Amino acid sequence: MTAAKIAEILKEKSNFAITFHVMPDGDSVGSSLALYNVLKRLNKNVDVFSSDKVPDVFSYLPGYDSIKDCSLIGKNAYDALIIIDSGDYERIGKCADIKANITVNIDHHATNDLYADINFVDMNSAAAGELIYQIIKLMEPEIQKDEAACLYTAILTDTGGFRYSNTTPLTHLIAGKLISTGIAFSGIHDIIYRNFEYDSIKLLGKVLESIELHYRGRIAFMKLLKSDIGNIDISNISTTDFINYGRDIKSVECAAFIKETGAGEFKVSLRSKNYVDVKSVCEKFGGGGHIRAAGCTIKGNFENAKKSILDELAKALKE
Repeated sequence: MTAAKIAEILKEKSNFAITFHVMPDGDSVGSSLALYNVLKRLNKNVDVFSSDKVPDVFSYLPGYDSIKDCSLIGKNAYDALIIIDSGDYERIGKCADIKANITVNIDHHATNDLYADINFVDMNSAAAGELIYQIIKLMEPEIQKDEAACLYTAILTDTGGFRYSNTTPLTHLIAGKLISTGIAFSGIHDIIYRNFEYDSIKLLGKVLESIELHYRGRIAFMKLLKSDIGNIDISNISTTDFINYGRDIKSVECAAFIKETGAGEFKVSLRSKNYVDVKSVCEKFGGGGHIRAAGCTIKGNFENAKKSILDELAKALKE
């Protein structure tokens, strides 16, 4: 069993690096810090690296202040590099410079290309946090509160508060086990879903103003360009959930949100409700994700990016 093999490596070896995908989210950060806390308690040497700034909203997680920028990567090789929630090696960005004797890939994306020496990939898991939970249970009999808070955050965020279709009976079972450790689970929910900065609300307003309906109201399109931002400081604003407002319109089956991230570069997020496979749409542009939630990056100009995405979504609706 792959989980048991990884647990054995974590118990036998002493020197670890942990990293995750660029533009970190609750699952990648929570899962990584859960494993970090367990390894530290076992007196292991462990560093957590991030290619991008980790959002402040996750600062309540034990171990958050230990996350290092990839510019601090040393020259010596670790016993093992644990890559969490990344579908391919390139998605860890600058952290690809980490040297290790063994690479371990722990992920739940169907598009994962099994890039590591050891690959623990289960697309039926709602979050990478569920896989980390399995590994930790093989390492110690009882989940402690520190890693429980991290894992609850991982699962909560990747299931949209247990609302997305990727949520399973096992998801709820694990969440119940984590809650039983005594974590302030309702407080975590409030931090994630009821804790907005003023500038975040202003930015959301601009995105909502941009909503257009296409294909007889079945597609919602939203955008956020550099010209829309004005004086708003977006350095620590997460726009991940903005797309849900478009998806949740009554007539809409799928939503697209295009965010300008650089000169001629656009991050595309897609969501669907019932039957459109947005992962397949994003794969056509070199991206991936899940059937109901996926993303990609398109280079060029905005109008071409918009047309390309809308055309592919229209085709998917017809299938």
